[in-house]
This record gives sequence, C-alpha cells and structure tokens, in this order.
Amino acid sequence: MNAADVERILGASAAEGDLGLRLVAFADDGVVLALPLQPRFLQGHGIVHGGVLATLADSAAVLALFPRAGDAARGLSSIEFKLNFVRPAVLDAGDVQAHARVLR
Repeated sequence: MNAADVERILGASAAEGDLGLRLVAFADDGVVLALPLQPRFLQGHGIVHGGVLATLADSAAVLALFPRAGDAARGLSSIEFKLNFVRPAVLDAGDVQAHARVLR
C-alpha cells in the first residue's frame, strides 16, 4: 500500500469525499489527514461540530492501519474509539489535521 492507494480509498468514500478530507502525509506507521473547514460544518455556537471532527479522526485511524492489514484492509472498519476535545475548532484557524500513528 502506498500514498496513491490511500488517496484512491479516500476518493471512493462519499462521506470522506463530501467532507473534503485529503491526505497530507503517508508512512508505513501512519497518516496525516486534513479537513478544510467550511461554514456548513459549524454547529449552533459557531464551532465545528464534534461529529465532523470524529469522522476525521476515525478515517485517519483506519487508514493508518491499511499498510499493515494487507488483503484484510478491504473489510477494515473501526470498532471503537474515544475522542477528547481539548479546544474548539473554528473557521478562521485553517485546516484541521488528524495525525494517526500505529503504536503496536
């Protein structure tokens, strides 16, 4: 699996494509994805909706595993994850990035 494969997988997903997720970096032990912020991602208080950020994190985590999964990657999906928000994402901050790295 290489960066072109990951970009192809991203492009094949309507959910990830609709959000505009893009690959920033790819290595054997992980990926970096970017989410270009758009006004439609805001919730009622003017910050990016947590579900949009969770989708970014989930996509990065699953894609980080692809080089290790081999043929099993065709059916790879996350099972569970926990997300802690440490500060709000706002439009004028630029793209939000998710850095996912396989530890073990």
